[in-house]
Amino acid sequence: MELSLEALRTLVAVVGAGSQREGARLRGLAVPTVSQQLSTLEARLGVPLFEKVGRRAVPTEEARRLVASVAGAFEAIDESIEATLGRHRGVAGAIAIGSPRPFGAHWLTPRLDLLLRAHPALEPTVRYGGPTELEARLLEGTLDFAILVREPAREGLVARRMHEESFVAVSRTPLAPRDLEEALGLPWLTFDEDRPLLERWWRGVFGARARLPTPRAWVADLHALRELALRGHGAVVMPDYFVADDLAAKRLHLVRPPRPRRVRNVLYLVWRKGLASSARRDVVREALLAREV
Repeated sequence: MELSLEALRTLVAVVGAGSQREGARLRGLAVPTVSQQLSTLEARLGVPLFEKVGRRAVPTEEARRLVASVAGAFEAIDESIEATLGRHRGVAGAIAIGSPRPFGAHWLTPRLDLLLRAHPALEPTVRYGGPTELEARLLEGTLDFAILVREPAREGLVARRMHEESFVAVSRTPLAPRDLEEALGLPWLTFDEDRPLLERWWRGVFGARARLPTPRAWVADLHALRELALRGHGAVVMPDYFVADDLAAKRLHLVRPPRPRRVRNVLYLVWRKGLASSARRDVVREALLAREV
């Protein structure tokens, strides 16, 4: 069976990007061209590669299996070519970095500023997301590096400790619960339904087996949570750098439990095992792992 390698590359791009439009952009092709390549590939294989879910065309399980089996081969070819070219053209070209949004805005932006000033031909792309999404993008090859708020949970990834942040609980008025039960009775706001920040601070302060509070609101945006705390709707756990100005200006106050402890979290720089070395990747990795900017 003769298959078009370009069509296979297009399938990998579309499945990894999540849509034909985005896959077409990544491949530098028109959307109708992508649709034609996929239709021809589907006909040659005799296997359905996409199915309609509402108005969206969603990859079938067969398509995902095919992409998983061929993506590594394309990546190996691209990495070999890239490594060869990279040694000759210096620090230039595209680099994709994933990061949690608040940390990226605070920590990653000044490092990108220095990289762009030092290497004008570098073309960085930053995508924000949670650790599960960022791990998947690394393994798909749509990210070169990702910053994770925990060690990676999936095989095939390399992690290096890169930064340590501290969490604090804050509210508009000073709060000092005398014990666990009193703390449970406070109105809590949290970042998401899995309560990642609140749980980390709570376990660090009250112990690994302490009962967790039921938050009165979940909002997957730290800016919105900060605003709710400023308006007096409850206490919230934040990275300390995110509310440092509010604490200094006494717009917010620390929640002080009976036995205060500093609660820290390690962030990791992560990349795929076997990621080929190139001038731009080496420079970016060194910049992201640097202690100071």
